[in-house]
Amino acid sequence: MLNQVALIGTLSGKPISSVDNPEKTPYKIFIKTDTEEIAIYIWKSLADIITERYTIGTLLGVKGSLKIYNGQLIVVAERISFITAQED
Repeated sequence: MLNQVALIGTLSGKPISSVDNPEKTPYKIFIKTDTEEIAIYIWKSLADIITERYTIGTLLGVKGSLKIYNGQLIVVAERISFITAQED
């Protein structure tokens, strides 16, 4: 697949749904990198997992793709991984 994006950053907020029917629309999470905050679109099942398992400030790896949504270029997550630092 040629359209792939990989990002690493810290979770800067809980998943947000901006509509009345969250089952059928994407949620947004934001990850903060060294230089900016990036919106990542996810589906409800992934939003539930993030809400249950991760706290704000958790270092995450995101694998996804770029898509056009409402006229804007967005990142749609396919996989999110928890990243931890190894101890010496």
